[in-house]
Amino acid sequence: MTISPPSYHPAHIVNSSPPVYFGCMKRKTLNLAGAAFMIAGMLSVTNSPVFAQIESHGSSAANEETSIEGTWLVTVDRVNQGIKFTAFQSFTAGGVALATGSIDRTPPPAISPIYGGWTQMARNRFDVTIYFFVFDVNGKPLFLIKNNETFRLRDANHLIGSGVAFMCDLEGEHCVGIGSPIQVTGKRVVPEGVPQ
Repeated sequence: MTISPPSYHPAHIVNSSPPVYFGCMKRKTLNLAGAAFMIAGMLSVTNSPVFAQIESHGSSAANEETSIEGTWLVTVDRVNQGIKFTAFQSFTAGGVALATGSIDRTPPPAISPIYGGWTQMARNRFDVTIYFFVFDVNGKPLFLIKNNETFRLRDANHLIGSGVAFMCDLEGEHCVGIGSPIQVTGKRVVPEGVPQ
């Protein structure tokens, strides 16, 4: 017997009452797709016209040795939804990526802390994948959101990025795109200390 894959279209998830399937696991209807769209853009990134514009004008970062390591205060623009929010995204020397956003808790459902990894793919290209759980009102995890991101440094203290998001099962498998591209701009958090 062959089982055909179910529809993962976000509109189907929002408007349907039949169960939604992830792989072979049966799940209750996810009336949270609207929330998934809200959080889907959570720091997700791929190629974008913004990158082409920066590179066509030349990037000062290409002429200096800079690193994405550290913490960045970013503005995330969900292009298709007209929603902008502020977030922090950090990159450790060991390749760990961490993030939190100003809309992580509103509107419900809440999401988990955001964890992932990053790697430098070229002199001025940093690829990132981050994941977070989405919970129902009782705190039960429903699915994972996976964000693929790409960042470039405009200079030592400013970055740009873009990305895409995927909805995955709780094991991070069977991921499907949810059509939520983002644009990211940010500035490095520079330690200032206490004035003397």
